[in-house]
Amino acid sequence: MPSFCVMTFWRLEDDAKKIMGENNLECIAYKYLKQKAETGDQEAQYNLALYYKQCLCIPKDLNESLKWMLQSAQKGHIKAQYELAQYHMKFIEQKLIQDSYIYDIHAIQARFWYQNSAEKGLKEAQAKLGFCYTHGIGGNKDLDKAFFWFQKSALQNEPYALYALGVFYLLGHKGHMKDVKKAKEYFQKAIKYGYGSDEIIHFISQKHTNI
Repeated sequence: MPSFCVMTFWRLEDDAKKIMGENNLECIAYKYLKQKAETGDQEAQYNLALYYKQCLCIPKDLNESLKWMLQSAQKGHIKAQYELAQYHMKFIEQKLIQDSYIYDIHAIQARFWYQNSAEKGLKEAQAKLGFCYTHGIGGNKDLDKAFFWFQKSALQNEPYALYALGVFYLLGHKGHMKDVKKAKEYFQKAIKYGYGSDEIIHFISQKHTNI
């Protein structure tokens, strides 16, 4: 497994890597990150959170990972904010929560952290925030805001956002004119960047023979 923290914080020569071994380097980097994180360094906190999720040299510890991810996110680290939102969204998407109160807490937290990272320009967060507004996750449905964030994300060629805009134009959602030709263009771009399949275009072409 590539050692992201070693690459980030330690630029050791190849011969040193051969002598010490990759796992030993990860352990050294972990100690360094821990020290930096405890001083309040948001990048170190973010990487330390990742270490607790996937590093080979220490036991996985989700609670520690979340603790450091939250601290980094609160300091404004864009990727930490997105990772935190993803953690909460997992409970929504995988339907892991039966209790409506706990469900709402995860939903609100997901939207909150997506909003923070979306406003900083992260295309994945913008697409997820659009999804939240479309389905009323973490607050009221708002198709105008959903469309706004999908557009922002699609400008960066985020695949799901491109697909979502295709749906908006195909169905003519609230306040947005139905435009099948434009829908097809967005679907084609979504497929190009990895979301959906040619069956979508085939289906549209069969239903709307004028495009």
